[in-house]
Amino acid sequence: MSVFEDFVGSTAAWLTKNAGNIIYSAVASTLLFIFYRVSVRQIDKLEKQSLLDKTASFILKKVFQWGSFLALVAFVIAQFGIKIDLIAGLLVLAGGTVIGFAAMNTMGNAIAGLIIMTSRPFKIGDRVFFDSKFADVDEINLIYTKMVTPDNVVISIPNQKLRARWWKVS
Repeated sequence: MSVFEDFVGSTAAWLTKNAGNIIYSAVASTLLFIFYRVSVRQIDKLEKQSLLDKTASFILKKVFQWGSFLALVAFVIAQFGIKIDLIAGLLVLAGGTVIGFAAMNTMGNAIAGLIIMTSRPFKIGDRVFFDSKFADVDEINLIYTKMVTPDNVVISIPNQKLRARWWKVS
């Protein structure tokens, strides 16, 4: 028997043994693709109705794309009996670490925003001197504070940066 005949024979045996898993995977792929396409159409409709802006629409489409892909990969791998618990654990650990490092500044700004909101060192309408500029406080949000300079330029300053370096003028 040749190598080619061995390969064809073993492939046919594997296909026969795993036909049910292959069919389930194909059906899951089709259903997941339909779900993804319907979701993208709904997002497009919401964008056309001005209920979503372009950025939110883009982000939602990417979330559905990657979520569908990961769900499909997990389903197919599970169909063939491959244990993914160790792989999933490592991915969660790596993803959590990346998200944690990426969120450090955001969390710092949120905490600084809470400090500014509770201690009230300045309020909306106050004129402050920040970064060699005078500006009137327009909004105090959780992550940033929006100010307007005397020449009507709107600036948004992260609260973590603002907390330490400003002086109240009025």
